[in-house]
Amino acid sequence: MIESGRDYPFLSDSETLIAWLTGSWMRWSSYINGSPFNALFLRVYRAYYSQMVTRNHQVVQIGQQEELSAIQINHLRNLIKNILTTTTQNRLGFDCVVNSTDPQARNESIIGANYLDYLTYDRGFEQYFKETLEMSLVFGTAFAFINWDLSKKLVGNDQDGNPVYAGEPNIKVLGPFDVLAEPFKDDWAQQNWSVSIVTGK
Repeated sequence: MIESGRDYPFLSDSETLIAWLTGSWMRWSSYINGSPFNALFLRVYRAYYSQMVTRNHQVVQIGQQEELSAIQINHLRNLIKNILTTTTQNRLGFDCVVNSTDPQARNESIIGANYLDYLTYDRGFEQYFKETLEMSLVFGTAFAFINWDLSKKLVGNDQDGNPVYAGEPNIKVLGPFDVLAEPFKDDWAQQNWSVSIVTGK
């Protein structure tokens, strides 16, 4: 299979794909565990979700003659929360654009914008977007995985009596350990493939 001008032999059959995925995730895990990222993520997690970076929660004496008192104050959570609030204080707006002057297409674009607004606020997708932004501010990387769940929204039955579902969008927030992409590429637009681990409903 040829994609983006490159040959990916692991897409030839399922066994080759499984072997490639397993090997890639093992190499990725070994790289993360042996790199400074693992310690950095752990330190940032502790700094953001706990009150102190270190275990010393007491006032200590510093200086050549211990003439000064010092206490550690964690500003990381406060700074990130301020950025998060400032960035998300305005609501998202959607404008579906059509490339023709067909009245039906224009009406469908209005319906599409209203449906996106419904998903964002009535279905709570806005909160997932905020969680994605918050995780990206904490760890430097985060992803919003949006797929079409075919097991939702029953619309009827077929001629054999089997249920027929129209489906609906589903969203999950993924962290830096949940997505494997081509390494050593600074620009995401240069990625030719990516693999994500999504569990649960």
